Amino acid sequence: MPEEFNINEILGIRRRKYRLDHLTATEKVERKKLKNRVAAQTSRDRKKLRMESMEITIKNLTDENDELQKRNNFLEDRLRELESRLRGSRDNESVTDSGNVQEKVMALNLLVILTISVTVWLTLQKSLMEFTCHHQIPLEKAKAPKRFPPHLLITVHQ
Repeated sequence: MPEEFNINEILGIRRRKYRLDHLTATEKVERKKLKNRVAAQTSRDRKKLRMESMEITIKNLTDENDELQKRNNFLEDRLRELESRLRGSRDNESVTDSGNVQEKVMALNLLVILTISVTVWLTLQKSLMEFTCHHQIPLEKAKAPKRFPPHLLITVHQ
């Protein structure tokens, strides 16, 4: 018995869609239901992975936000301390000029560091807000900052 050759198999060409003429109407309906069930489960699995990834990103951003806020609070306290010492040294003229200059330089350096920290913190806050708005995550899940001066808050318009 001679072997039959299928030209499509030889050329490696797949047919676009298999004909379902051999199936009955109920088999076609069952096949369609099964394919839809598999597609729906695949979609749910992809959504679950996306949500887990976004939750991890939110956790990382909120952790970084907390660390920056702690650093910001520390720098604000340190700046207030140095400013009070600087005011005290002005009142007390017995302090040498070099000590006074050194304290001023330290205060200015801390002021620069504080400014940079606040800028980074604000950028991170804005990024978190944009991320939660873009991915339609409720703001309750995105941790809000605990304390920040009201005149420096960013308002997001939707």
